[in-house]
Amino acid sequence: MFETHEIQGMVFSGYARQPFAAYLFLTVRDGADAADWLAGVSRRITWADKFDRERRTSTNIAFTYKGFARLGLGFQTLTTFPLEFVKDMSDPARAQMLGDDPDAWVWGRPEHRIHVLLMLFARDAKELAALLAAERHAAREILDEVQVIESQTFPFQPGSPMNREHFGFVDGLSQPDIAGYRPEKRAANGGANQISAGEFILGYPNEYFAQLTASPHLRAPDTDPKAILPSGDLGRNGTYLVVRQMEQDVAGFWQMIRARCAHRNSTPDPAAEEAFAARIVGRWRDGTPIAVSPRHDGAAPDRLNDFGFSQDPHGTGCPLGAHIRRANPREALLADPIQSIITTRRHRMLRRGRPYGPLIADRYSQDGQSRGLVFMALNANIERQFEFIQQAWISSPNFAGLYDEADPLLGGRTQVPGVFSIQKETVRERKTNILPHVTVKGGAYFFLPARATLSYLSLRAG
Repeated sequence: MFETHEIQGMVFSGYARQPFAAYLFLTVRDGADAADWLAGVSRRITWADKFDRERRTSTNIAFTYKGFARLGLGFQTLTTFPLEFVKDMSDPARAQMLGDDPDAWVWGRPEHRIHVLLMLFARDAKELAALLAAERHAAREILDEVQVIESQTFPFQPGSPMNREHFGFVDGLSQPDIAGYRPEKRAANGGANQISAGEFILGYPNEYFAQLTASPHLRAPDTDPKAILPSGDLGRNGTYLVVRQMEQDVAGFWQMIRARCAHRNSTPDPAAEEAFAARIVGRWRDGTPIAVSPRHDGAAPDRLNDFGFSQDPHGTGCPLGAHIRRANPREALLADPIQSIITTRRHRMLRRGRPYGPLIADRYSQDGQSRGLVFMALNANIERQFEFIQQAWISSPNFAGLYDEADPLLGGRTQVPGVFSIQKETVRERKTNILPHVTVKGGAYFFLPARATLSYLSLRAG
């Protein structure tokens, strides 16, 4: 079913066994000089048909709209890309919608010169350093380095396959399954989590009655004399990649939690802190969903993603505004669970992000180190998937019938800052001054091309 020889490996794998990563944001000096480099990169890319769990390193590549223009695609062809990709994440209208301030970003501001993103993954730090040095050497004469972010995933417990982010929670559990790929996973995540491939990969049926998501195509005067691209389809077997650098104030977050959970005599209450933080996120720190185990009294490990909220319509178990409930409402988005599942499935993303920066030694004490998450999401339609989730669910003050509340982790548009409701059987508990402790430091939209598209670009550049 899948043309895996054409699809980049990270579409199907987060490279969990390669915990070290580097992200190189690059500028192409002259597109006409990039042909040989592009052809060489194509040979080094980890394609899905060549990926296996024993690989030591992996490499993937993506381009911005500016990058495609620099590589020589004509104006008429460029107009077949969707508007949000053309404008990019830093466009004032999109920034307002997403709640961003691009002028304060470290990278990705409106005037940015980022054309290419190289993503490198390795089993250990030494292998990553060698891979990074080799790619820098290969690109030295034609590309300028704009930014580099190095990251490392951290196991929740020694020997655990699950990774944690800097606030201390297991991350990446609510991943959708691509229908038709590794069907043996259905038992673990539930049938409602099987999402049509076209939601993530262009050229395949999506969740809108098996339609095809719009794909960029060649338009005259651009030609394809060697018939590299079937029907001139630039997008087939590719996908859009959303990248955001999200810095986390770990000490500020846990100081806030401690201040709102202390005993009457001002001494800390660790149990109350864990419970409150879990309700903000929607999971306990080990990944157990609040919806499955409200008191953290044990839950089957096979229910980390196979659960729902329909048995908790009023949020008395997992609060209505909890982060994971906003990011994926599952079958509780609408009054009808079936319609909720249908709607939610049209707004899912594949997450491939990783933490960056060192682990904090004491979660209550500032240490002056920069740390956070390189948020990465793959989706076939940026506007309908990433931007919709961010605007309608994450940032909305009225999500799930709430009033003037934002996502407790990421913030949003509210009249009264810092309010979080914990629903109860009797009277809800309202926590105030719940400030977000995540700051966006940079962001951009990229396209992750197929092998054929990359081959075409190398010939076009030459």
